[in-house]
Amino acid sequence: MILAFQNAYYHDRSGAAARAFVTPDASVSPAEVIDAGIATVPQGTHYCVQISPSSDEHWSVVIVENRPDQSVHTYRQLVTVARQANGDYLITGIGGAQ
Repeated sequence: MILAFQNAYYHDRSGAAARAFVTPDASVSPAEVIDAGIATVPQGTHYCVQISPSSDEHWSVVIVENRPDQSVHTYRQLVTVARQANGDYLITGIGGAQ
């Protein structure tokens, strides 16, 4: 679900699609705020997502953006997930990496 969230952000460019991988009460911005963030990323930006386990429910995520102007931006996150009653995992929080 972490990679699917990032795909919705960078490929689909949709905050609503990204929020589909997040619990309703998560510590994650609403779709409209995610859309505003997406608008700051130029069309044609390539991205790479590295996901590593940090603990059972925490994942270390490094996102590297390669923008059309040749600039490179790196973001580090700590993503928290939880198993839902139906067995699926959803994101419950996204914060800065520690």
